[in-house]
Amino acid sequence: MKETIYVVEDDDAIRESLKCLASDAGYAVRCFRSAERFLSHAPRIDAGCALVDMRLPGMDGLQLQRQISAAGLSVRTVFITGYATIRLAVEAMQLGASGFLTKPAPAEQLLAEIERCLRRGTRRRGQHEAGQAYARQLERLTPREAEIAGALTDGLTTRQVAVTLGISKRTAESHRANIMAKLDIASVATLTKIVCLAQPGDRQQPPGAAHADGPRGCRP
Repeated sequence: MKETIYVVEDDDAIRESLKCLASDAGYAVRCFRSAERFLSHAPRIDAGCALVDMRLPGMDGLQLQRQISAAGLSVRTVFITGYATIRLAVEAMQLGASGFLTKPAPAEQLLAEIERCLRRGTRRRGQHEAGQAYARQLERLTPREAEIAGALTDGLTTRQVAVTLGISKRTAESHRANIMAKLDIASVATLTKIVCLAQPGDRQQPPGAAHADGPRGCRP
């Protein structure tokens, strides 16, 4: 069985049609008449793709997307609406939607969008899991080592780190060697990769790092 598709649609006929389409394609399907009912099942919703009608009774599609993002749910959303505008599509994507379709969407287009949505979700989960593994690696560093790791990923040389922190060059080199040994790496380039992938945001830093804006090498 493939991943789960969540259909959030108040129109009975459309909801049943989407359910049949996804079910025939081999997906597990769960249906909800409103955003509120969908969110009431949030503790039992993990990954998958949610097909969401933009105009729903009570909470609308955009409000639902905000709730999904705020709750940190890993489910990805594809909006379906009969009242599409460029502004609406842009706003939905900015809020985190994976796709945006206009009713009535051909079956082939819907299934293709579902597949794209699920691929994005799988890639995102993979990145998240890798980031958690790297974060655990960084936890092996002492506060001073984390501070020096942050300076190195900011582009400072060992000599510059020593001057900045008021320590000897030999001490800075010793800390750098310990960092490399603990993380089992051989270069600052690899250290920068670990730091960037370990952070949940784009501008955070290794635990204990002194640079409030995070390593420059992680910035887009």
